[in-house]
Amino acid sequence: GWHFEACALSNFRRCLGLPEEVRLRHAARARGYLVMAVSGGKGVQSCWNMQEDTSRVAKAIEHIRQAEALPDALPVFAIGASSGGAFVGRLAAPLSQGGLP
Repeated sequence: GWHFEACALSNFRRCLGLPEEVRLRHAARARGYLVMAVSGGKGVQSCWNMQEDTSRVAKAIEHIRQAEALPDALPVFAIGASSGGAFVGRLAAPLSQGGLP
């Protein structure tokens, strides 16, 4: 399988693969989508920081775009649960309010 060394640096010291996330990833990949997952907050069981994490996610998406040579105009689809759901709404906000370009 695929190994991502940064998982060892996460709050849980490993990358999580919850059953619903794995099924969603499989379905998206079967349809030709590139899938990336990000976690927010600082510390164990922390929530997204609506001000600080937006720029971190934007940098992560830009890194993937560059690493995979993806066009800038490629749409980004985001989902989240609990505080992640609220955070996804923040990403869809206008740039002046902290949204993604």
